[in-house]
Amino acid sequence: MAGIEKVVSPGTHIGLFADDIALWSSRNIIVENESSVNSSLEALSIFAEELKMSFNPVKSISTFFTTNKNLYNYQPSLMLKHQDLMYEKHPKYLGFILDPEFTSSKHISHITLKARKHFNILKYITSRDWGADATTLRTSFQALIRPILEYGFPIYCCASKSNLGKVQLSATHIITGLKRSCPL
Repeated sequence: MAGIEKVVSPGTHIGLFADDIALWSSRNIIVENESSVNSSLEALSIFAEELKMSFNPVKSISTFFTTNKNLYNYQPSLMLKHQDLMYEKHPKYLGFILDPEFTSSKHISHITLKARKHFNILKYITSRDWGADATTLRTSFQALIRPILEYGFPIYCCASKSNLGKVQLSATHIITGLKRSCPL
């Protein structure tokens, strides 16, 4: 897909990673913004067809980010191959759940839930009769759970740390063998 970045309209930007493509534009006038993105989508569709490829409108989504609270529920009218793109308030891109409020709360909730599912493995290997030692549990935490919590950290580092702190506290309880009633 070499040269695809030259196809988009001026003021519209494109990001590529493997088979994921993000197209965005930032303007003060919404109508101009939609028009620019729609013309870029049309140009991208033509570009792909010349390479005997196509973009699937069913798998493509649109979203809208703004700091204007009056436009928070606005849904852009974007089309690909004469089909309206589905609107999604919290799209996922490269494993990161984007949040129109820029708080990263949806992503943090998602990774917290995902990390808690991996706690079952830690709980299993801390069995009462034959459980692993603290070093093994710490290594297991660092290999299984910590990468989940750290993915995307530069983006959400300024967000609320309470949910992530709870997950790490749970891991500390498991690793040290302390009961919940024991404060750390």
